[in-house]
Amino acid sequence: MRRTALAAVPAVLLAACVTPIAERRADEWRAILADEAPVGAPADAVERSLARRGIPAARGTYVTVGEDGVSRSHCPDPKAAISGREVAGHVGFNSNVVEITACLDRAGRVLSHFVGVWIE
Repeated sequence: MRRTALAAVPAVLLAACVTPIAERRADEWRAILADEAPVGAPADAVERSLARRGIPAARGTYVTVGEDGVSRSHCPDPKAAISGREVAGHVGFNSNVVEITACLDRAGRVLSHFVGVWIE
């Protein structure tokens, strides 16, 4: 019984420690997007930026927000977006997820950026 309790301590400490690292990574992504795919840039600038870092780009974005389980978009038109996810750690066991989203206008240019972080 003691061995199980002690084994959980590193996992709890790890979960508490990785959040600041993920927040710093999100700040890095905000700077990357501002530099490589600023507002007004064509959509392919975002795709190239993600691809350079080994992240597959997807069209469209939805995220589940809050306890109600309702999916809401960060963009005015959820289909007019490019998004990708960077995951650090073991998925399903306190992994850090950085969601990178660029909203697009009707002309296919970057309208805004959203970078979110959570532990999955």
